Amino acid sequence: MAARVKQLEKEIIRLKGELELKHIIIQRQKELIDNLQKEEVIHLCDLIRDTDLEIKHDVMITPRSIRALEILKEEENYISALMILVKYFRRSLLAHSSLKDNDIESLFFNMEELLLLNTHFADDLVERFNLWNNSEMDKLGDIFTEWAPRFEPYCRFGAQYDKSLLKLDKLMENPSFHQVMSDLSAGLNEFNGKTFREYFMLPIERVPMYELLVNDLLSKTPKEHVDYPLLKKASKKMKKISNQFKSTLRHAEGQIKFRSLLERGDGFETLASIPIPLEERILIDTIPVLAIYDLEDPDKLTHHEPELIILNDIIVASNFLARRIDYQLYCQPLKVVWCSVGIEESVKDLFSDRDHATEFGFVMGGPEFTWVVFTSPGSAQNIVDSINTAAGIISLEHRVGIYQFINKCVYDGSWRDGNFFGSGKLTNADGIVFDGYWDPVFSTGFGIVTDDGHSEYTGWLFDHTEVEVIEKEYTLWGDVRPDNDTWKVIDYTSKKAYLADDVILYMGETIKSIYRVKKGKVKVIQRENTLYHLGKGDVFGFSCLLPSIDSVPVRYIAEKNTEISVISYSHFKETLSQYPELKYQLFKYHFKQINYVLENHVTFDKFSEDVNLDYSQYGLGEPIQVYNCLLKMRITLPCTMYIFKDYIIYETSVFGFEELGCFRITDINSVVYDITTEKLTITTEDESYEFTSINSLEDIPDILENLQNEAEEVEPIEFERNSYDDIGMTYSDWILLLKGCSVAQYKSGKIIFDEKSPKNCWKLYQVLDGVCNFGNSKLNPRSIFGEISFLDDGHPTVVADTDVVLFHLDGFYLGTILVLNPILAGKFYVYLCSLLYKRCKFIN
Repeated sequence: MAARVKQLEKEIIRLKGELELKHIIIQRQKELIDNLQKEEVIHLCDLIRDTDLEIKHDVMITPRSIRALEILKEEENYISALMILVKYFRRSLLAHSSLKDNDIESLFFNMEELLLLNTHFADDLVERFNLWNNSEMDKLGDIFTEWAPRFEPYCRFGAQYDKSLLKLDKLMENPSFHQVMSDLSAGLNEFNGKTFREYFMLPIERVPMYELLVNDLLSKTPKEHVDYPLLKKASKKMKKISNQFKSTLRHAEGQIKFRSLLERGDGFETLASIPIPLEERILIDTIPVLAIYDLEDPDKLTHHEPELIILNDIIVASNFLARRIDYQLYCQPLKVVWCSVGIEESVKDLFSDRDHATEFGFVMGGPEFTWVVFTSPGSAQNIVDSINTAAGIISLEHRVGIYQFINKCVYDGSWRDGNFFGSGKLTNADGIVFDGYWDPVFSTGFGIVTDDGHSEYTGWLFDHTEVEVIEKEYTLWGDVRPDNDTWKVIDYTSKKAYLADDVILYMGETIKSIYRVKKGKVKVIQRENTLYHLGKGDVFGFSCLLPSIDSVPVRYIAEKNTEISVISYSHFKETLSQYPELKYQLFKYHFKQINYVLENHVTFDKFSEDVNLDYSQYGLGEPIQVYNCLLKMRITLPCTMYIFKDYIIYETSVFGFEELGCFRITDINSVVYDITTEKLTITTEDESYEFTSINSLEDIPDILENLQNEAEEVEPIEFERNSYDDIGMTYSDWILLLKGCSVAQYKSGKIIFDEKSPKNCWKLYQVLDGVCNFGNSKLNPRSIFGEISFLDDGHPTVVADTDVVLFHLDGFYLGTILVLNPILAGKFYVYLCSLLYKRCKFIN
């Protein structure tokens, strides 16, 4: 027994010794770590001292140079902060064997890259400051412009930032990591008192800070300074990268918030894949409200507390959300919802006995359902603004988006107030496709219908997704030739007989009648060339009805004894006013005649002259600047802006529509240019003019500011509105058709018209900027093409010779309007005939 006690005593002594030894080792390790941290802090101080950016020469002191030096000093401080993160925290954490290198590297992500990046950026700043007193080198705008795209690594850091913070929170749960971070932070507190998290967020603030620094330096730079235009350019570049960075940051934050939303379960997890996302789905915001009711189904079951969940592609009413129901019952595409603040009394009455139904709220309408949202006082407008901002909505009326109905029909295109409106494609559940223009006002559409592989260009009537093809005896997309019944309506006023080789009409002769061959034959001659022959029933002389056409471009000669019916201009015009539907038949027929001549007997280098405003008649001298742009009037139209010393003249000439306006420089109250949208707004005492860039407009505010300082009071210039004839298109007709226009851009080499495209595909273009190729012809600015497609025989290939900007009249829209208004169809073909006659005149 005594031996056993002695053995135990020896074992206790041995264990005490090992324990004391282990304690000594741990203490020594701690001392070594403390010493290492002190060495790191000392080393860090040395590193930071080394970052003092040395300028070799004194800089002349001005408000601008003081701000520029502050930029350099701020860059020095920022690099010091990056060194603390990379050289102190990151390296110290990697030195601990108890921590995994992968965890540390994922935490700091690309900070080492940022440190290297900013070090080189600072070197460029220092190099420039060493040349600062040279007036040609007193600039920073060029450096920021060059470096702006190089700051892209900050976007990658921003995309990882929220994940890094989550990683940090998780690592802090590890006792070893927590202890090391506490020790490192304690050492740093002795240095400058900042915490790790305060340092860690500095890169997030850096790129937006550069945008502010550049703009601040710009505000302290005289406009005549060499750096002023460079800083303006740099400001634009920095705004672009800053917006890109902020967008990346919001996206990353939205990813994390969306994952948290899915973790709620109870149906919320279905939002990951239902409806099928067209892009990565992220959460933008969750907005609690008092109540959400479905106007079509006020008693719809609710499953969760009322909340509007705004994702980047859909908006969800959480109280309707449930598994195993059609997703259209609880969510709507963000792009195609319309919100209206305020609730009508009749709607309030429907829910007066419901919980939380108050006086305040808004109505949200979509393709199939309308939700009534009740809110607390004063919050409805803010919520609606949040929804519109999330959707990126510019127009509060027109939207573009895709929606699948509960009946499995899918519509992809333009909308207005929950209805198809504009160009779009509806694919029915049975596979029939309607691709064209939709007008809910008349419940009519027009375009290409594809059924079982067969395509037809036609019109249709529709009620939501119920579509019926139009069956009409009179259609716009068929062949047209005036028949005897048509001519009986017109009634001939006289007849003339001609012997063989008699001249019926001389080239250049002024005509005031329409001619129809009763019997015999007529040949049409230009110079010595016979262009074509006319036989019984053929008509000529339509040019007397066309605006700006005052003479015959060819000779008409009787080929043998011929009898001609003659209808006077005044009688024909009066008949058309009584029977306007005849105009379409007659002028589409004549349009084919003119085009036959152009196609078979004429070659030319360009389709139309580049006509510019004849401003000499107003005694204005030469313009200071001329700009091609878009002007928003009742509709948005191409415009040429002429800036003179005392006036701005804007000229719109698109297809057959012309508008000319003017205001004085002294009438201008404000000039605002938005860099982001490239939109210029000029406000006078009477009007507000909104111009959008085709060529850059950003220098206009400076030009106008200088002109305003020197402008004199002058008499206003009044322009007479273009007189539209009563046979063709009127001013209001053009306004209606031009609503279906848009701007289209094509890269060099891109096919605009393809001769292999389906026939009966109407399109009309006018070149705004650039050049197109049409066979051996060049289509220059102001040239019009595409009218041949209205012959229903296809169109020759047109290719962009350079990068081009075109104004495009949507054929589907035009077709819809003309189907609904055949009288307007006749007027439009009068315009097309005028267009071809002008080409003949230009060629001659």
